[in-house]
Amino acid sequence: MIGLAARGKRHFTLFYGFFTGWPQVRTTGEKIFQKKWDCIKAGKKIADLFNQIFGGFPPQKTTRTPVGILPAPQGLILKQGPLSGLLIAKANPVFGASIYNWTCMANTPGAVPLTAQGTAANWAFGGLTPGVIYTVTLNAVGAAGPSNWSNPASLMVI
Repeated sequence: MIGLAARGKRHFTLFYGFFTGWPQVRTTGEKIFQKKWDCIKAGKKIADLFNQIFGGFPPQKTTRTPVGILPAPQGLILKQGPLSGLLIAKANPVFGASIYNWTCMANTPGAVPLTAQGTAANWAFGGLTPGVIYTVTLNAVGAAGPSNWSNPASLMVI
């Protein structure tokens, strides 16, 4: 347990004792060392300290890589942006996706689809015509290629 106790206005005393029973007292100007706990040094991570004390294995970050084609993005939601002609699309992120391909198509004859590519599972389409219904779809691209397209979502732009 480590704690500071005030002694005067500018002087502090540090109490410490790691599983040793009685706490020992040192001033903050002194370095704190114990033979039993010589692994405790400035800059050590708590996990490393724990593993050294209890003899565990060093912590390692598990790397998970999806195998095969990614699933189609789910939960696509459209909402109006704060400005007229702005449509905000959001979907649940797909694990392993490095890029998302977006399409936005107006439900009018002869309309050209808007396409976008980004690294986030959300996108804002601007410059749209108010009063027109737009349909948005997206797919995720991973190491094995693009996923299937998501279910479309439609909304009239205000």
